[in-house]
Amino acid sequence: MHAPGCDKPALTQLFWLSKSGEPPGDPGHNIAYDSDTIEICPSCNGATLEALRHDCFDFEEVHDQYEWYEFEPEDGLRLRAIAGGCGQPLNPFCNCAAHTSLRTSAQRLPRTSWDTIFEPSHHRHIVSITKGDRPALTLKQQAFEAPAPAEPPAPDKPKTADTATVVFIFIAWPAAMALSIYAWNRWVSLPLIVDAFAFLLAVPATFVVTGVLLAAAKVVFARDRRSTSSASDQSQPR
Repeated sequence: MHAPGCDKPALTQLFWLSKSGEPPGDPGHNIAYDSDTIEICPSCNGATLEALRHDCFDFEEVHDQYEWYEFEPEDGLRLRAIAGGCGQPLNPFCNCAAHTSLRTSAQRLPRTSWDTIFEPSHHRHIVSITKGDRPALTLKQQAFEAPAPAEPPAPDKPKTADTATVVFIFIAWPAAMALSIYAWNRWVSLPLIVDAFAFLLAVPATFVVTGVLLAAAKVVFARDRRSTSSASDQSQPR
């Protein structure tokens, strides 16, 4: 686990505690592969034990099932010292006292099965290391979760039309349509089919005219309101 503010995401391998089988892609790979590796940050000394259990026999399960056990930077410093006392810290088959104790205690740490590939937060734990000649790993906190993503903001409520606008449209639009039809019949004399086509065009045309008149009225009223407000502000004593 990196120290707060550490900007070095990459870890380096410090201890290889155990290995069973060969990894996928290796010519000697045969279904299963297990590996317990301790990696450490070269900057802050935060460390992680990565326990991999690979099994590609059952196609319905997650093949690569990981558990991550995080160490505080203080424990990372102790792990560095322990690794320095082992002649071959990257040999998973080393049977020195440190390797044997860490290997045995790592295998006793809790682990849970994977149901989907999208659940890494359920497999991260916090551990520490005991003092003494035979250091061992102990659990401090099991399966701590990453911070939940923030909930998306609630969608804006749809704006409802004000009453004055609705009243204006339902009065002005029929009036404009009636006036246009009256003017057409009063001053234009064409065949009936042309009159019918003109009536159909009058419906959307008068609606557009009504909308333009409404927008113009709102602009005028808004300008008058700003002028009145400005005059009121200037008349108040300072």
